Amino acid sequence: MKTNYAELYKPLYHGSNVSFLVIDLSKSAQKKDFGQGFYTTTDKIQAEKFARLKAKRMKTKKGYVEVFYLNNPDDLLVKKFDSAKEEWFDFILIIEDTANLLPIQ
Repeated sequence: MKTNYAELYKPLYHGSNVSFLVIDLSKSAQKKDFGQGFYTTTDKIQAEKFARLKAKRMKTKKGYVEVFYLNNPDDLLVKKFDSAKEEWFDFILIIEDTANLLPIQ
């Protein structure tokens, strides 16, 4: 029986101007809010908008949205913010000060 991951786990979307099969962090931009990394969202529409924006910026014909499912989502440490308020802003400032000093794993 085939596993239906969409029923088990919430999908994560990544919008880009290129399609790919393997995540390569060396191709990630270094100056992001949380440092160099691979950014995803649970909002498919947001990923589609970013894919179109990225394609326009890079002057490519179209954008792509890749879908991912985590193997072990219960193993993640998650910091959730209900809105972009003072706690979120403070967190961003701390991460921006340290993120680019950390090596990519």
